[in-house]
Amino acid sequence: MAWSGRDGRLALWINGGWEFATALPGWRAWIVDEGVVAIFRGGSWAAGAVAVSPSGAALSFRVVELDHTVAAGTTSVTPSVIPVGSQVFGITGRVIAALGGSAASFRVGVGPGSLDRYGSGIATGAGSWFRGVTSTPVACYSATELTITAEGGTFGGGSLRIAVHLVELALPRA
Repeated sequence: MAWSGRDGRLALWINGGWEFATALPGWRAWIVDEGVVAIFRGGSWAAGAVAVSPSGAALSFRVVELDHTVAAGTTSVTPSVIPVGSQVFGITGRVIAALGGSAASFRVGVGPGSLDRYGSGIATGAGSWFRGVTSTPVACYSATELTITAEGGTFGGGSLRIAVHLVELALPRA
């Protein structure tokens, strides 16, 4: 088999056959299913990295995206979509399936205390969108959920596509 014993190597299709290469620190690759550039930092790839130090510390920009089914009621909480140790620059989203129910609009935030940080007065119909920019990047020291809150009524279901725009810091190797 052409792939046998080739773990950790890059496969390149050249002149009708496979050639294998060992990545060196600083090499860049495109990760198709994540939609990001990665930089090899010696031992692992840093997805979304824009800079990597000689000992593997990395600065990475990422967009974490999820489709969230909105629960019936006055609030719906996403899974932990903001990773631990990241700084959020903003959150964007679009209503994929109308949110139904009696809510006139909705807001997006982190709770408690910032339930409208990323938008309020957002229409509930399919195709509606929001773009909430954080005035100062918010540091998240634990994995964090978003809270979707109905305004002027309740949700009857529906779904949102949410994208969290953030930066992460990776530690150098020991």
